[in-house]
Amino acid sequence: MSFRSKTVRHLSIGLLITGAGLAWAHNGATGIVKDRMDAMSSMAESVKTLKPMMRGRTTYNAETVQTAAQSIARLGGVHLTEMFPEGSLTEASEAKPAIWQQWSQFETYAQELTLYADGLAASAANAVSLNDGVAAIEGSSQPMTVEQLALMPPADVFGLLTKNCAGCHKTYRSKK
Repeated sequence: MSFRSKTVRHLSIGLLITGAGLAWAHNGATGIVKDRMDAMSSMAESVKTLKPMMRGRTTYNAETVQTAAQSIARLGGVHLTEMFPEGSLTEASEAKPAIWQQWSQFETYAQELTLYADGLAASAANAVSLNDGVAAIEGSSQPMTVEQLALMPPADVFGLLTKNCAGCHKTYRSKK
C-alpha cells in the first residue's frame, strides 16, 4: 500500500472515529442543535489551545493566538444567535429556556464574544506581559472597542473572553 493510500485510510478512520465521538457527545442532536453544539465544541477547542499559552505553560505563538481567536470570532455575534431560533429547545439541547426569555442579554453575550475574540486577535502580536494602555481602559465606563483591546496584553483579553463564555454558560446552559 502506498504512503498516500495509507494516509487517506488513516484520515478516513480518524474522521469516522471523530464523527462517532461527536454524535455520542451530542446525545443524538440533529439539525440546528447539532450545528450549535459543534460550534461550541470548536470554540472550546480554540480555548483549550490558548489556555496554556495564556498561563505561560507553553510557548506563546502569536499566529496561533490570532488563528484561534479569529475562529471564535467567526462563530460569535449574529452567527451564534442565529443558531438559537425559537423552538429549537430539544431533549438533546443543553440550552435553557432563559435564552429566549432574556434574548437581549443573550445577544449581548454573543456580540461581546465576537468583540473579545476580535480584540484577542488584534492583541496577539503584543508581548504576553505588556501592560500599556490597560489602566486607561479599565477605568472607563464606556464599552470597549477592538482598538482598545488591541492595546492590552493578550492574556488580559483572553480573560475577558473566557469570563464572557463562563457568564453565558452559567446563565443559559444546563448541565446534562
